[in-house]
Amino acid sequence: MKVYKGTDKDIKCNGFQFTPGVTAEFDGEPKLCEQGFHACESPLDVLGYYPPTDSRYFEAELDGVTDERDDDSKRVGKKITLGAEIGIPGLVKAHVEYVKEAIKQNNSGNGAQIGSSGYGAQIGSSGDRAKIGSSGDRAKIGSSGYGAQIGSSGDRAKIGSSGDRAKIGSSG
Repeated sequence: MKVYKGTDKDIKCNGFQFTPGVTAEFDGEPKLCEQGFHACESPLDVLGYYPPTDSRYFEAELDGVTDERDDDSKRVGKKITLGAEIGIPGLVKAHVEYVKEAIKQNNSGNGAQIGSSGYGAQIGSSGDRAKIGSSGDRAKIGSSGYGAQIGSSGDRAKIGSSGDRAKIGSSG
């Protein structure tokens, strides 16, 4: 399963040292939020676990995935292989593609996700767990609601955040 994995600056997670391109295998039964290798199907969900200020982000393959699910797209599996390091811009780009695919599958409701790409792209989303991504020069995005997440990349890209425990990270 294609997923997105966050790590600390040393490519560690909970003390485990990852090596990109090398498959790591968990010895035991994976259990969501307890043990095994965790990653997210939705690229921007990674930001809820690894803040942009001191994290690294990777595309990954997760195998031996359980059927367990939580409030977001976090999954747990027995094996994981980190691929390319993609950073914040890569997460946003991947999220736009993820959202396009979700739209094709007629995804709507409280977990609605939208994406926009191109010069001057402007999008907005509101609702619990709203997730949006915008990429392109002068991209403008807005999101509100409990658990809202935003990613933006491109020349003159802007992000604003307010509320309890609000965070903004910058790369570039």
